Amino acid sequence: MSGINNDCQIFIADIQALKISDNLEHYINLLPCEEREKALRFRRTEDKLRSATGSLLIRACAGRFLGSSEIQIVRNEFGKPFIKDSPEFNFSLSHSGNLVVLAVAKNSVGVDVEEIRPIQWQDIACKFCEHERQLIFEAGNPLDCFYKIWTIREAFAKEEGIGLSIFDFDNDGSSIKICYGDNYIKYHGRTLYIHTLRLGSYRISVCSNTPEFPELNAVVSTSPLY
Repeated sequence: MSGINNDCQIFIADIQALKISDNLEHYINLLPCEEREKALRFRRTEDKLRSATGSLLIRACAGRFLGSSEIQIVRNEFGKPFIKDSPEFNFSLSHSGNLVVLAVAKNSVGVDVEEIRPIQWQDIACKFCEHERQLIFEAGNPLDCFYKIWTIREAFAKEEGIGLSIFDFDNDGSSIKICYGDNYIKYHGRTLYIHTLRLGSYRISVCSNTPEFPELNAVVSTSPLY
């Protein structure tokens, strides 16, 4: 597959440009029927934009790496999406605020982006394991640390493709060891790697089986996606 080596590649689209344009209908009409209907079901313009941008971003990358954007996206029993008959092309999509983030790799990958906003994070953090709670409460910026851990958990769950039910803290999370200092996860004898960063007011985390990640510092315009 041209362009994808053993590393994970990340693509970030900013929908802000489309918010002030008149091209939303044009972009939605580029989508296959099922995904077009999905985008149109959203009532808010921003939600339509995120849905359409994510679909177009996947197809733009499929065209680049597979040679064709004519693909069929299917899901496993837990909702993890993949491209039919293309096991060498794995992807994970996430969006929050103005950003839509796509991770592409030869092997399974998960990505999560969250816009950092003031919330009552204590109510959610109480469901984390003791080690995670300690990291948050002792951090110089507890809110950012909360989002860091939250996105890591989401990216890991999406990489595994079985949802957040993977986190069972009845035994204080002892079945999953997340070493946040060294950015790796030990799970069922496997080692998975985490790359996480703060990009403006956003926290992005990626989970993959490779320790090599690109710099996540390029935000691409939505207009040339298709």
